[in-house]
Amino acid sequence: MCVYVCTRLRRRVHSGKFNFAGQTTYFPILFMLLWLIFRGVAFEFREVIGARKWLWDGAFGVGSLVATFAQGCVLGMFIQGFPIQGREYVGTSWNWVAPFPLLVGVGLIFGYTLQGATWLVLKTEGDLQRLSREMVRYALFGVLAFILLISIWTPLEDARIAARWFGFPQSFAFSPVPVLTLLLAWTLWSSLRKGHEVVPFLCSIGLFFLAFTGLVISLWPFIAPPSVTL
Repeated sequence: MCVYVCTRLRRRVHSGKFNFAGQTTYFPILFMLLWLIFRGVAFEFREVIGARKWLWDGAFGVGSLVATFAQGCVLGMFIQGFPIQGREYVGTSWNWVAPFPLLVGVGLIFGYTLQGATWLVLKTEGDLQRLSREMVRYALFGVLAFILLISIWTPLEDARIAARWFGFPQSFAFSPVPVLTLLLAWTLWSSLRKGHEVVPFLCSIGLFFLAFTGLVISLWPFIAPPSVTL
């Protein structure tokens, strides 16, 4: 069914103005759907009598990991843009296998890990909560590192984005985004050390919101990547 859906999607986008999106993101979307289905299968088979729960737990984790990574690769392709000449796509179905989309894919894994771990801090107690608190610390460092890398990479690759963030007077208008990001990260870290449960989760939501706010600022007013805007 998953292959059928992706095939229909590919046929539709190939016939339209944005056929580049279907060609470039076909495999990441296919992988994401396949592994999301596999997650559901693993969850169901885990409850079967006599099932090796550790095996299905691992399968569920791998499915979540691959689906998240694939989603990040799709996002990375839309940020990076697509190779277009005139109105024709000149890339291949494997253009997503490039440093920037792969970087965004790994970064999204850290982001979802942070949000999931803060949720567990909020909803659990005892050993599981202590383990979740440790996971939050590692995930937070990963998220901040990837936010920094992507924030440096995108202006260097796109002069329009660099002018948007560092030109005058836009830089003053958009400066609250990185400042608030650092403030939220510090609040999350300090609240975690103080034993708070609700604040870390709210801060993780705030970090996601600010990250996508930065993305909107970079791409506005385009929805499609500027490289293919008519």
